[in-house]
Formats: sequence, C-alpha cells, structure tokens
Amino acid sequence: MSRFGQDDPTTFRKENFKSKKTGQQTHFAVKVLSDFIVERGMEIDILEATKDEIANLLQDFYANIRNKSQEYYKKNTLLAIRQSINRYLKENDRFFDIITDPEFTRANDNFTSLLRKTREEGKGTVTHHEAISLEDLRMLYEHPLVFNTSTPQGLPK
Repeated sequence: MSRFGQDDPTTFRKENFKSKKTGQQTHFAVKVLSDFIVERGMEIDILEATKDEIANLLQDFYANIRNKSQEYYKKNTLLAIRQSINRYLKENDRFFDIITDPEFTRANDNFTSLLRKTREEGKGTVTHHEAISLEDLRMLYEHPLVFNTSTPQGLPK
C-alpha cells in the first residue's frame, strides 16, 4: 500500500479554492470594465488584447470610472476593482501584472490621481459603525441565551 494518494492534480488548481466572495468581487470588477468598454463603443477583448492596448484602456478607465450615480467609488472599492481585474487576467492565462509592470505606469499614474481625487471628494475614508454601548453589551452578557457559555447556542462563533 502506497503512502501517496492518487488524486487528480487538477483538483488542486487555484480557482477551485477561490472563495465565493472573491469570485463575486472579480465578476463585479470585470462587469464594470465591460460596461465601460460597451458604453464607450470600444471593440476590445481584454483576454486577446496586447499589453499596450490594455494599458491604454485602463488609463482611460481609471480616469473616468464612476458608479451608477455618477459619483466616485470609495478608495477601497477602487483598489478592489483594480486587483480583481488583475486576478481575472491572470486566471485567464494573461501572465502580466497591471499593478507592477512598467507598461502600465501611465495607467497606474491615473489610478493614483483617481485615489487622490476620491480623497478630496471625501470618498477616501472608511465609514465605521458606531461601537456598541456598554449598556447594550451588558444586556447581551446577562441575557439567558446570548453569550451563555453553558449552552452551545450561547457560545460566540
């Protein structure tokens, strides 16, 4: 009996372990870029385009990206969109990096300017929820079911 398994190596491919949320984020980012391409009347397939064509596309995209309300996205959303587009390209055998490769310097300069602009518009900060009050926290700990370490349902997850 061999100590080594007989698993199919393709079951260990990276995309098989991508979280659902990562997949949703990638889909969202690619849809935003696709909508931009369609709205501009461009005929470009980013999976077939040259690096130079993609760099020019992203330079224009970063300069003009807005949400459906015509407002700037928040900083973290913009960072996630760029990273998701990068991930999408790599998952589809486009082995270059739109964030670090020198061919994308001008596009990334536009992206940096966009982040600066969003900060000026007040979209650069994270909005946190108000902290739970001590009174409400005390009420949770004193409740017979919530945070009750004597029952499985009361244990925090």
